[in-house]
Amino acid sequence: MDEFFTPREFATMVRRSLLTVQRWRKAGHGPRWVRIEGRILYPRRDLAKWFLARDSEEVSIQENRAGGKEKL
Repeated sequence: MDEFFTPREFATMVRRSLLTVQRWRKAGHGPRWVRIEGRILYPRRDLAKWFLARDSEEVSIQENRAGGKEKL
């Protein structure tokens, strides 16, 4: 069984307010989430995928600013 994190725990991980995390979710941004017994939860594996995607996106942006290759 996968480990899950609450929105508050996720907000703490990304150093954002709970309100920001709620806004991301409502706008369709951020990691995949599930509703289990009425609770919104973030599966650990989906958080890991989201963090990895953000890291690679950040590297591409930094390379562009430094005159490196363009992100396609």
